[in-house]
Amino acid sequence: MHEMHIASAIAEAAIANAGGAKIRRISIDVGDAFGHSAESLARAVGLALEARGAAGVSIETNRIRSKARCVCGDEREIGRPFEPCPDCGSLAREITAGKDCALRTVEVKEA
Repeated sequence: MHEMHIASAIAEAAIANAGGAKIRRISIDVGDAFGHSAESLARAVGLALEARGAAGVSIETNRIRSKARCVCGDEREIGRPFEPCPDCGSLAREITAGKDCALRTVEVKEA
């Protein structure tokens, strides 16, 4: 699993944000152009949390649509990271959104 390093960082951030409380649920934003599927990342985060004593955490993923800006000035949502610009056909496009993942929320169990 190539995403285990990223999953470990997300698990560590979730645990730190929980401040010692038991985590009930986390949500993660995952961009379409991130490079790993949301499902595989969620599985890896679950394993990383379990390895740190936080088993049973519900993991929600939120899809972040990718956007790209072309050298011709066009900027729009894209379906695939390397598709040509629909206006000019150029492949010289910069992905401006949806290439990352981020921990969005950490919900803890009430005492």
